[in-house]
Amino acid sequence: MDKSNVSIKNKKSNYLITAKSNEGYIIYGMASRSMVILGEREYIKFKSILESPNEIIDEDFHESMKELGFLIPEDKDELKYVRTMYWRTCHTKRNLNLTILPTLKCNMRCAYCYQNGFEPVSMEKKCFEWIIDFISREIKHLEQVNISWFGGEPLLCIDNITHFNKKLKKLCEDYSVELYISMSSNILNLDEDMQLLLVESGINHIETTLAGTREKHNELRRQTNGTNTFDAIIRNLNGIAKHVRVIVSIDLTTTNIDTCEDLLNFMKTLKNHKNIYFVFNRVESHKSNECDELCLNIDTFNSNAINLYNYCLDIGLNICDPTNFDNKFIYCPANMMHSYTISPTGQVYTCCEDYNDEASVGYIGEGGNLVINNHHFNVRDPYSIPKCIDCEILPYCCGGCLNLESKDKTHCPTEKDFLSDYLLIYYRKKFSKNENKS
Repeated sequence: MDKSNVSIKNKKSNYLITAKSNEGYIIYGMASRSMVILGEREYIKFKSILESPNEIIDEDFHESMKELGFLIPEDKDELKYVRTMYWRTCHTKRNLNLTILPTLKCNMRCAYCYQNGFEPVSMEKKCFEWIIDFISREIKHLEQVNISWFGGEPLLCIDNITHFNKKLKKLCEDYSVELYISMSSNILNLDEDMQLLLVESGINHIETTLAGTREKHNELRRQTNGTNTFDAIIRNLNGIAKHVRVIVSIDLTTTNIDTCEDLLNFMKTLKNHKNIYFVFNRVESHKSNECDELCLNIDTFNSNAINLYNYCLDIGLNICDPTNFDNKFIYCPANMMHSYTISPTGQVYTCCEDYNDEASVGYIGEGGNLVINNHHFNVRDPYSIPKCIDCEILPYCCGGCLNLESKDKTHCPTEKDFLSDYLLIYYRKKFSKNENKS
């Protein structure tokens, strides 16, 4: 029997990515969400089959490649499949994602803050109630509610936030809806009493920011009165890490990049470091606060971030997943129909970095009435953009950043040219047998 004569012709997936690790070759299918690690001989066989998808040199191996989605039927429209999955995720109403800005006031003045110059308004109590009313109207159709407190500095509104959290927690319990509450905060005021208030109200994790070692951080992130902040932030993050997971975003700049390994070594000495997770962020310049002298170019940022993620894993520190390999065919919550940012004045946006009038898609009013009058989903389809359609990482980024695209800027993920390196980090974090799991 001539095994090259197969009844169903096959072709290779358009969306495969490979990375080399100490354990072998990592193969990831971005459309199938499948991953495998191959030894040298298996990898040679893998490449041979991709070159001749219908020549069966090893029937079991060939079948495995089909099961993993690395080989697909010749008549399968893979682009249509990933587009369908994208829109299915966009339109789901089972999850409600709300980023709430209770205030634009802040007790710090960071050298690179994009909110510089924003009017320091705070949310009125009635608006908090309207948001609860809105969720109450939606709750019967939901499986999960995700609340992210943002700012400004949200801890300046601690009483309203904890009151809101408790009411929402009770509402979700009554309807058996999963609730996840997070907060992005400079944690400067997060003393022990405030920590307990947040924990009792149902907070699940807190994200805060450092900008290098003590000296470098204090140069970039000071209080409004010029006082240093590093020691207070370290004390408070080590305290809250006793109760909830803490994500530390380390802002990489031209002035602190050489100190970050020292910072990580210091963080490893903290008593509660096992409940702290690290992510590295690229500082960018904005019209509201131009800081070009602090900004790393994309290639320099990625090279350093990749090294630092690997360094964290080498010394036994936790990292957040810096990739989008685990996405559900969505790049950002802003791409989802049931995902909104609510400003202190009740204006509704799709992105938490854009508060101008033109970016508003509506408002929330009395009784929880959500009025949407300018929704981007009426026009936005990444699968109609020529350069996206032909891109081999389309299922990874799903068209990239909606906010950047709306401003006619490059909207590809900044890690696009480094995906093999990030795939290795993804594998090390999730699956590597040789990692220090402490």
